[in-house]
Amino acid sequence: MTVYIDGYNLMGWLGYFDSMRKGEITWREAKNKILRKISESPSLKNADQIKIVLVYDSKGGRDFSGKLHHKKIKRFSHRGIKIIFPKSSADDFIWRVAEKGEAVVTTRDRELREQLEKKGVQVRSLEFFFKKN
Repeated sequence: MTVYIDGYNLMGWLGYFDSMRKGEITWREAKNKILRKISESPSLKNADQIKIVLVYDSKGGRDFSGKLHHKKIKRFSHRGIKIIFPKSSADDFIWRVAEKGEAVVTTRDRELREQLEKKGVQVRSLEFFFKKN
């Protein structure tokens, strides 16, 4: 099974955008905190045969170096977590890949949740996998 996580959605829910606006953390620090959260999630850490894919919007987005890009898909890997900056929006990418196979999507995006659930894709809230702290 593959778990697709909407990266910027998770960053916002955890309050990292506010912290970045206040100058408390950088883009890189926020994204590294996300990777730690995923690595430490009991629901994801102890499960066998789970692939984790963290998807960030790249249209006008920033990769881990903080550079703006939008021309080609970028893929990274960190401790078994795949990180993708697709050419399209994260929602579009998640929509396309999730309906092709066995997947669980975690997002707070109501519209994406509803579309995926109509197609029979399992959708879990961010709270299912993560705790705010």
